[in-house]
Amino acid sequence: MPNVELVKEAETKVKLTITVPADELTPFLEEAAKEISKDAKIPGFRPGHAPYAEVVKKVGEMAILEGALDRIVQKTFVKAVLLHELETLSAPEVNVMKLVPGSDLV
Repeated sequence: MPNVELVKEAETKVKLTITVPADELTPFLEEAAKEISKDAKIPGFRPGHAPYAEVVKKVGEMAILEGALDRIVQKTFVKAVLLHELETLSAPEVNVMKLVPGSDLV
C-alpha cells in the first residue's frame, strides 16, 4: 500500500504526497516492459514476448519506469482519493519528486 501524506492548502485544495514502495512497482514495470517490447526489436523474441531482463538490456530500466509512470500515478491517485474520501473538482497537478530505478517512487 502506498504511503499517502495529505496537507490541506486551501478550502478546496489539498496536496497529496504519495510514496509507492519499490516492491509494489513490479507489476507496473512488467506491464510497461511488455508494451515496450511490442515496438522494440529484440532479437530472438516475437514482439511483446521478450522477458523483462531482455527488455531492460535493450532500452534500460529508466525507459521502463517512465513507461509505467502514467499507470502508477493513475492507480495510486485513485487509491489516495478513496482512502481520504476526497471529492475531486479538477484533474490533479502531478509532480514526480523521485523517479529512480530500484527505489521508492514519490
